[in-house]
Amino acid sequence: MYRSNKEIVEAPEVEKIGDEVIQNKGLALDDIGIAYIKVYPNLSKTKVATCRVANHREHFFTDGADYIISVSGDIWDNLDDKRKRILIWHELEHVKPEYSEDRGEYNYKLRNHDIEDFADIIEQHGVNWFDEMKDIVASFHDMDPDKKEKIRI
Repeated sequence: MYRSNKEIVEAPEVEKIGDEVIQNKGLALDDIGIAYIKVYPNLSKTKVATCRVANHREHFFTDGADYIISVSGDIWDNLDDKRKRILIWHELEHVKPEYSEDRGEYNYKLRNHDIEDFADIIEQHGVNWFDEMKDIVASFHDMDPDKKEKIRI
């Protein structure tokens, strides 16, 4: 039996935002399966969201997800719509499927940050968007300033 104090729930509202971001930003992810989940109370006090390649069991149990985007439920539920969209856009930028002509299938990889973020997000929202996210997370969890600097996406 799996024991954890974390609750994992499906996140249709996160998926809806993901679908809208994919469409609005013209991300070429139409043939890629992405599952969206919320973790309560959180992934960790310093982790707002993650994107990872689904393993074969997760692929099976999620009806074919190639990637899984997880968000910390406590933070997500307290973000405004603008920040939710930026956060999901950031995670979607990690999705990097590469089609292999030889094998006739995708090789699922993760894209690294352009710098410490993605150029498109910085261009539209400035370099301080993540500092604002850190402030929200630190305030929500009543963190000391040194712990605030450990917050990651």
